[in-house]
Amino acid sequence: MDTLAVALGIPKQVLYRHFSSKDELIHTILQRMSALWRELQSRPWKGLGRNLREVISLARANPNELKILVRHCASDPELRHYFDALHSGIVKKTDDLLAETNPRLAQDTMLRGLCAHAGAGFLIDVVFWWIEHGEAERDESFLAWAMQSLAALYDRWMIIA
Repeated sequence: MDTLAVALGIPKQVLYRHFSSKDELIHTILQRMSALWRELQSRPWKGLGRNLREVISLARANPNELKILVRHCASDPELRHYFDALHSGIVKKTDDLLAETNPRLAQDTMLRGLCAHAGAGFLIDVVFWWIEHGEAERDESFLAWAMQSLAALYDRWMIIA
């Protein structure tokens, strides 16, 4: 709380007027980020490029909050449910899209589930790596790379399916 108060340029007591503890502050941040992700995931599918742009935009607007959500919650038993909700939402959306777009995968729920989990893990890892290390000016190049990578994965999956 000391570090946060200094970074915000406010007395620590102001933070404690709004949050009784560091844990309450963290849960509030994670609840807000989870709500933003749920809202984003609830939007109609507009195509991979457009949807990934929305994800990158949200990530760019909230990089520290997303770092907590993805990097810290995934390994913290008390906070894990926030990460699991993000991951399962992406898996569900991916699973639905695979079922709609490929008749073979629509019939094979086991392989489709595997593909959905692999795709979700890939997307989470590369998007958050990019937000931490990539330059905003190169986001379009990253999006092109991510879409080509997902297309290559999908093409390989169809050979197996």
